[in-house]
Amino acid sequence: MNIHYYYIPNPDLKPETVKEYELGFSFKKEQIFTDDHFDMKFIYFNGKIEDMIDVKPLPHLGVPPGGFSQQYGQHQNIDQAKRHGFEISSNYQTEDFDFGASFERLRIYNKRRTKTSITTPKS
Repeated sequence: MNIHYYYIPNPDLKPETVKEYELGFSFKKEQIFTDDHFDMKFIYFNGKIEDMIDVKPLPHLGVPPGGFSQQYGQHQNIDQAKRHGFEISSNYQTEDFDFGASFERLRIYNKRRTKTSITTPKS
């Protein structure tokens, strides 16, 4: 149970299988000024997911008891989905200071090329 869903068990749930490829590089530089360090990483990924597990809301069941959860939900398999995106991160460090930043872009589509996954955060 969580604040969004009161989960209904799914005895037919299958494990998901993922085939994914990644390509990436990293860059490091020491002593840009004095006693500092900079690094940057980039990764691109592309994959196919069989039997992807996602949460399907079940509004037709009404509101769960107790008022804690907003609605019923159930983990269900999506036959096939494709996922692709990239991650980029950088970090700058001195003896007294450390600054880092990162960004990720992720897209997941089912086999009909419609966006899927209500539980995957939009990034």
